[in-house]
Amino acid sequence: MYMKKIKFPLFLKIFALFAFILGVSLSTYVYYAINIFKTDKISYVYELVDDESEKNLQKLNQIKQTLGDKLNQFTLGQIDYIYLKKIVDEEEYINSFFELGKEKIIISEEQKKISEVIEQVNFDKHKKPSFKLVKDNFVFYLFKGSTVVGFIGKVNALLEGGNDYLYKKDFLIPSMSYEGERREIYKYLEKKEFIDLTFYFKSTNGHEYIISSKKQGDLILLIMADYQKALSISKQLIENSIYFAGIVLGLVLILLIIFTSFLMKPVHNLTAVAKDFLSSNFKTRASTSSNDEIGFLSKTFNQMADDINQYMLEIEEKIKIEQELETAKLVQSQFFPSEKYENSFCEIFGNFKSAGHCGGDWWGIIPNKGQTLLIISDVTGHGTPAALMTAILHSSINNLKRLIKYDKDYLANTNMVMSYLNQCFCESTKSLNATAFVLSYDHETRVLTYTNASHNSPFLFSGSKDDLSKSDLVPLLENNGARLGEDQKSNYEQTSITLKKHDKLILYTDGILEELDENNKAYGQRRFIKAILKSYKESPEVLISQILKDFYDTIKKSEVSDDLTLVGFEVKK
Repeated sequence: MYMKKIKFPLFLKIFALFAFILGVSLSTYVYYAINIFKTDKISYVYELVDDESEKNLQKLNQIKQTLGDKLNQFTLGQIDYIYLKKIVDEEEYINSFFELGKEKIIISEEQKKISEVIEQVNFDKHKKPSFKLVKDNFVFYLFKGSTVVGFIGKVNALLEGGNDYLYKKDFLIPSMSYEGERREIYKYLEKKEFIDLTFYFKSTNGHEYIISSKKQGDLILLIMADYQKALSISKQLIENSIYFAGIVLGLVLILLIIFTSFLMKPVHNLTAVAKDFLSSNFKTRASTSSNDEIGFLSKTFNQMADDINQYMLEIEEKIKIEQELETAKLVQSQFFPSEKYENSFCEIFGNFKSAGHCGGDWWGIIPNKGQTLLIISDVTGHGTPAALMTAILHSSINNLKRLIKYDKDYLANTNMVMSYLNQCFCESTKSLNATAFVLSYDHETRVLTYTNASHNSPFLFSGSKDDLSKSDLVPLLENNGARLGEDQKSNYEQTSITLKKHDKLILYTDGILEELDENNKAYGQRRFIKAILKSYKESPEVLISQILKDFYDTIKKSEVSDDLTLVGFEVKK
């Protein structure tokens, strides 16, 4: 006795194969669709939380502006206590007002509590209204001669309003002690040096939040969105997708059972597959279940189809990569300012050339009413990794522009700017670093302040001299610090010099010096200096253009092996 081998009909085999492929494909589609939606939803929630934080910060600034306007009316006249009492009654976030003289404190109400708050305030004597925090109280005051007049209120009152279902609002004050989740959030922000952040946070008790923190003076404003509530809609999508996939799979299986029972014999099937392939359906394959001549032909046909399909996939992948690189090049071009920038005090012209589709060189300008800030950097290597770091630098500069609105010290202190860029760089990568040069030009005093992070030293020279020699080109060599990304604790120094009308600077990356000509000889600093001396009296735009013309005439090729950036700067008056 022996067991006879069971042979299944061809249509059942085809049905089983199709059902398996369909199940895997549909499951894969549902999985990736859900993850893509979830990722997109998280990004959207991050934006919502950041927007809510910005609205609350604007509300706080508006309140400070309103109180300042109301206090300013007392700077010249007598203090109207009736009007101050009216303000306390009308503004829900104010509890009381006060007047502080040379010898005594005059308070409107709740004298003991308010006195305790006032005693802890270190009053800064200046004309503008000031905002101070004492525990959970805020004090808003203005000096009137030797007298201080102001308001006192609870900080929590400033955080009321908005979508309380989704958002939880709170505040922190540096140097204070906290308990529970507030202590954990405080410690996290302390490690980040209390910079503005939007981040995911999970407390030790398991609560998950998306938090946006913004620092305003002594106050750190927190907008906290419950992570699970924010993503609740994605859970509904998962459930609906599973139900939908089950219905579709069931319907398709029923249809497969019906149609596979009417499939032709193997020889007709192979003929149909061949016709399908000739109709440009290169993914079609023949069944190879039998071991006879038809099975052999089917295997041979499938091998041929695989080879053709693989070749087509390689071509498609190459085209896709080229398109993606072109897109990346277009995106990176948006990181750079216009080639020419000019105001009443200075003129700047810059040119960037990448070694491939994307590059690691970057330069940018932060214009301001009193100063012009200019930055140039060179990320190690070139290509896509270096280009990604230029995106980080570009984003950091955009954040710096917003930071300057609240802290003007960055405009005149290039060492602060360099330290900020180093922090951003260190937090973004551990494998790359960059050289950088930051300068700040004061329009009124003509003082140029600069800081160097191992970058090629720019050349300073006068554009008004009749005869300029090599010795007249002064390299700015002082205080050369560590490269960005080497050490988060790197310290940077700054140097200041006074410029004259028509003084010029040439800033550059090492790509122009190291490029080889057809004889394998580098363009070099000697040729670079000679090119500067030929056109030193010209405007930055013409000067840079003439240097580049000499460069390409020398190397005799249009493409370069390393990224190349040139920036010219001139004092106009």
